[in-house]
Amino acid sequence: MKTYILSLAVVLTIVSCKKKEAETATPTPVVVSTPVVTPVATAGFKWTENGGAEITADSSRFTAQYSTLIAFKGGSVKFEINLTAGTVATYTIGTNNVLTLVGGGANHVATGGSVVVTANASSKMSGTFDVTMNTGGFTNVKGAFTDVVIK
Repeated sequence: MKTYILSLAVVLTIVSCKKKEAETATPTPVVVSTPVVTPVATAGFKWTENGGAEITADSSRFTAQYSTLIAFKGGSVKFEINLTAGTVATYTIGTNNVLTLVGGGANHVATGGSVVVTANASSKMSGTFDVTMNTGGFTNVKGAFTDVVIK
């Protein structure tokens, strides 16, 4: 009988012992970051007149032989920028560097400011311009040209 009681006690002990629950690791949250996308400049010629809305030329080109940047809008020349060279540099508007805006049937020549060529490689040119004017209602014209084809 002792064996029976002892066996019963062992069985009850085994049954009453809680089985240790398996530990589950808390998952580490995965942080998915959104990549930062830098806007890519669109090729072409764009400008604003007197702080107005941005205007985009229909086409543009730089003629290396004459160091002249020309932009077309509506089938005709809108800008003609004559520089002393086409190399990367800042060109001050004046006697040797001239920016002409064609508007209202007339040519409007900038009186000051600059044209900055920031890149000239792989037969393409990029840069900016910011000029003052005192003609035809124009006072300030700013713009940028990106990957304009050099011919």
